[in-house]
Amino acid sequence: MIKLIRQLSICFLGMALCYGCIKSAPLSPEADIETFTIDSSYLDVNKITIDQINRTILLYIKGDSIDSPIKPVITTTKGASVSPASGVPVVFNQPVEYTVTSEDGQNHKKYTVKAVAVTGLEYEFENWMQSGSDNRVYEHPVEINNGVTEPIWSSGNPGLTIVNDPPYPTQKTTDSYQGQYAAQITTMPGTVLFGLGAPLAAGSLFLGSFELNIAQPLQSTKFGQPFAKAKKPVRFTGYYKYAPGPTYSQFVITNGKITSTPISGAQDTCAIYVIVFRGSDPLDGTNVSNSPRIIARAELKQGLPASGYTAFNIPFEYYDDHIDWKNENLLFTVVFSSSKGGNEYRGALNSQLKVDHVEVVCEDVN
Repeated sequence: MIKLIRQLSICFLGMALCYGCIKSAPLSPEADIETFTIDSSYLDVNKITIDQINRTILLYIKGDSIDSPIKPVITTTKGASVSPASGVPVVFNQPVEYTVTSEDGQNHKKYTVKAVAVTGLEYEFENWMQSGSDNRVYEHPVEINNGVTEPIWSSGNPGLTIVNDPPYPTQKTTDSYQGQYAAQITTMPGTVLFGLGAPLAAGSLFLGSFELNIAQPLQSTKFGQPFAKAKKPVRFTGYYKYAPGPTYSQFVITNGKITSTPISGAQDTCAIYVIVFRGSDPLDGTNVSNSPRIIARAELKQGLPASGYTAFNIPFEYYDDHIDWKNENLLFTVVFSSSKGGNEYRGALNSQLKVDHVEVVCEDVN
């Protein structure tokens, strides 16, 4: 009997200790929206973009659904709450703000959800906005359609704000072909954090989003925006200026430090291209050049120096003739880079590309 009492005492003591451990476990300070989904019948293209850097969520809602009450399903980081709550009907005919409160109640984040149209294949780079915080603020172009600001352009700038002060590779310039501004893209030194990172920051500007992946930096760039229905791209036009940097090199990270080896007889070149591809998932820096999902491409082949604004007019090359332009879910991206070999960390520091007044010219499909 005494032995049984001892065993029960030990059991109750263990339960009390476990309860104490559970009770004292710290509450989570995280306050992020991790997923945001709506019924696909409301979407023009089944793709929802969550930009964690700018806390913006883009929905490509069908025109006849823009005034409909829609019930989003939202997941957040552990224990966090969101208002409006998941499942609450919301009309997205104007931007809607969601507030996330962490489990410990100490942190709050506001996300703006916007319904955007699958339109706009002509880009002037006249409208820019700032993102970031404190003294590490960067610029990126935005499109404005029907009074709604659409941050559909991205770059590698967000990744550099973690360890570098400005200026950053992509910014606006008043040296334009027409209008007030153009986009200026410059190759700069890379970053190393905890021995990882990108040894070269080839300046970039692209349609898509940036989601930082320090261990696999090429997977940080997410290329793709929905392509307009019943449109077939035929040409890619625009104007560019390009000045390559003085020393073309291979950049690597060795023992946590960036080193470079000049490549004799080579000169940096810029990259200017458009690709159209199947599916609802974006491509990234590892497959944007060679994915089997790519069905069409228009690319400036050489990317040679141009001291004044130089026109390009590039026809699309097709890899698939069986495309349902009216009904298929297609994505596309426009990509500019000041160092074409940047995805392999080859380029020249201070290479600079300027682009303006670009357009993906399409024909209507009956």
